[in-house]
Amino acid sequence: MKSRNEKLMQLAQKALDGDGAIWIKEGQSILDAYNGQIAALSVTVALSGLRPALAIYYQDKPNAGTKRKAYRRTVLNLIARMITQDDEYHNNPDGSEALLRHALDESTDLKFLKKEVIECAIALKQVVRTYNLVSK
Repeated sequence: MKSRNEKLMQLAQKALDGDGAIWIKEGQSILDAYNGQIAALSVTVALSGLRPALAIYYQDKPNAGTKRKAYRRTVLNLIARMITQDDEYHNNPDGSEALLRHALDESTDLKFLKKEVIECAIALKQVVRTYNLVSK
């Protein structure tokens, strides 16, 4: 389990390195609002189920003129990058869409995917908390 968590934390760091939306100062500080959004994802999946949680997070995206600081879809993009290095997720600027499509596919093992999303969210939370969290 320890080696699995270490691997997921490395994937979390790699996912963070590829996403400019979450950073205040690249490699040094992160919007503190993302800390809460990331922490809430695993709880939401556990309590509401995978598909409802993904739907809730997916519908929240940046809109012109919006004053919010953190977007849940950005969190899904990070999780999607962590789950797989497959081109469908990794090279898609909106990996959250591919993750949602995968969860809606009837052939998908939802129990396994749910476990993956929760484990990735926990590892991402651990990595995010190693950075300076800044409110904007």
